Amino acid sequence: MQWTAEQLAIFETGINDPANLLVTARAGAAKTTSIVELANRYPASTKGLFLAFNKMIQEEAKTRLPSNFRAMTMHGCGMNAWRNFIRRPIKVDRDKIYNLVTEAASKLDKKEADQIWERFGEIRKAISMAKTAGYIPKPLPSAYRPLTSAEEFYDLHLDFNAEELEREVIDEVLKQSWRQTGEGILDFDDMILAPAVAGVSFDFYDVILTDESQDFSHINHVMIKKLKTPRTKLISVGDPCQAIYGFRGADETSMQSLKELFSMKELFLTTSFRCSQAVCENARWRAPDMNSPEWAQPGSVSTLTAWNPADIPDGAAIICRNNAPLFSLAIKLLRVGRYPELRGRDVLKGIVAVMKKLGKEKISREEAIRALDAWYATEKLRQRDSKLLQDRRECIRIFLDETETLGQAIAYAKGLGEQSGRIYLMTGHGSKGLEFENVFILDKHIIDIKYGQDNNVLYVMETRAKLNLTYITSEGFELHDTEEAESVRA
Repeated sequence: MQWTAEQLAIFETGINDPANLLVTARAGAAKTTSIVELANRYPASTKGLFLAFNKMIQEEAKTRLPSNFRAMTMHGCGMNAWRNFIRRPIKVDRDKIYNLVTEAASKLDKKEADQIWERFGEIRKAISMAKTAGYIPKPLPSAYRPLTSAEEFYDLHLDFNAEELEREVIDEVLKQSWRQTGEGILDFDDMILAPAVAGVSFDFYDVILTDESQDFSHINHVMIKKLKTPRTKLISVGDPCQAIYGFRGADETSMQSLKELFSMKELFLTTSFRCSQAVCENARWRAPDMNSPEWAQPGSVSTLTAWNPADIPDGAAIICRNNAPLFSLAIKLLRVGRYPELRGRDVLKGIVAVMKKLGKEKISREEAIRALDAWYATEKLRQRDSKLLQDRRECIRIFLDETETLGQAIAYAKGLGEQSGRIYLMTGHGSKGLEFENVFILDKHIIDIKYGQDNNVLYVMETRAKLNLTYITSEGFELHDTEEAESVRA
């Protein structure tokens, strides 16, 4: 492979410069290939660690990295350190918080228990957010140091307004969860929380490589600080323009925070080997330094004010900021014989769970809509993420409008989630890490690039396109005549 000047500079700095290194890699800039090549250039005696963002990246890295580099997720690394710290076997219990909240609710009187059951999902989410923030209620032994206080967590980190009873349950569950953690019973969040707040020891590494570093949270930074010794070289790779997980607790300025925390030298990978010339040029509104190699295909970026299913080739992806427009489009495509496949089906499970709270399945559509409006009014007072709440209501309304009863709407939603097809529908967050020859951005106008990380979400959506990028709207969908609809079915 012919390496670029940017890649060669990274290899040189990585091997011969003692400074820690931050690599800003734009979308499609061959960061994984560059990381693997850098690892291969180290002497075989170098003991290296590659911290992968998720299990899928870890498994790929295992097949590509040299044998002297160990590929782990940060959660796996934390779990191993905690096992050594408490000196007992680890049991991973994915239902740990579910069981603890259930136990806490069972000790309350009926009225209070009903309140907890009504807010069960939000309370479980709050407990997960507490662990991500590094919050453990007092009292704690002096050996453990939480990263945030109760006041900071409930005022700054939690995305809904928890009432006093709910706070009491959250704190009690966190205490019981921490007790179990000390006994070796961990859930996913505990794998980072436990080693971050305790005086654990990690294996020594000469070099630590981190990927997707733009999506690290503060607690991840704490973990890296504990992993790194003065003799360890840290190389962190990521793209601030692809930081889209702030809602999960990620530090929106993770890359800059790493740079300052570890006094890192910064280099860049700006040449996208994925995107065509047109797609690359289009992305410069967000990443002005992004460019394509001379041999890249021209590609295209266009807008269709009116469009029909025949304009969408098999294998294309339709990406939208919110779920509701995708669900509505999926129904329209099914009607004309095109088979869409929804990515991120866990979202549908959450929507079905809300629908089941609206009443008995036999109630009419009109009754279900009234119950939905009442649910929305109540939740709007309690949740801070009004956009997410509104999207969920719109999704449910789409299914209710297609059916006569609540039960039929639930069945419709479940069926859509099981659908396989040749047109892929997904949200911007769900598209991360994927690429397609043809990408259609649905309803770009609903993305507020002044709101939070929405500008990054749009950049991620646009740079999934390898060749052609097209902007379409829900309102622009049309079938010109019955004959066309029949041809699409065929």
